[in-house]
Amino acid sequence: MGLDIYLFRCEKTDFAKNSIITHQDLEEVSANAYSKKEYDGLPKAMRDVCQLQKVKSEYYNMSKILTDHGYDENAEAHITGLGGGNTHITVYLKDDKTASIDIDDKTMMEKYIFSQINKRYVCKLEEVDYQRKGLNDTGWSLLPDNCQYSDDKENVIKMTEEGGLSKSFVRNWEDGKTVFMAWW
Repeated sequence: MGLDIYLFRCEKTDFAKNSIITHQDLEEVSANAYSKKEYDGLPKAMRDVCQLQKVKSEYYNMSKILTDHGYDENAEAHITGLGGGNTHITVYLKDDKTASIDIDDKTMMEKYIFSQINKRYVCKLEEVDYQRKGLNDTGWSLLPDNCQYSDDKENVIKMTEEGGLSKSFVRNWEDGKTVFMAWW
């Protein structure tokens, strides 16, 4: 586990206004999709370029998986493994006991995955700077919450002057167009 620090340029996407886009479409152009609640918490630089789009998402029908395998539809369960042609699900039972469900990929796709189209706010994030680790205690204290975007340039300046952040983050900063994000 470490610290990864990014500076992104926020841009509009070129998706047609009424098209239905998939998560693969988003990945191909380094774009992200946000719910209304998430959008409301984004920095202004991102909100200014976000466009409302129809996004097709796929979901696991955990209630159906659970009931089809003899468990209560509200039981706590999590996907704990993917690969080898199977999906592994752990069901958490009483008294700290667990049970396992393994479903082959074909069955999963045919019976337990459904698609839904939702309106999402979409914008492209182009990485313009990156730093791995290197902050001192002051720098750590100035970081926004984990995985949260910030367009607070003054904070980035302070992190370069006192916190161990590379000065290239300030040189590459574009007012109203860039956001800072740290992940650890």
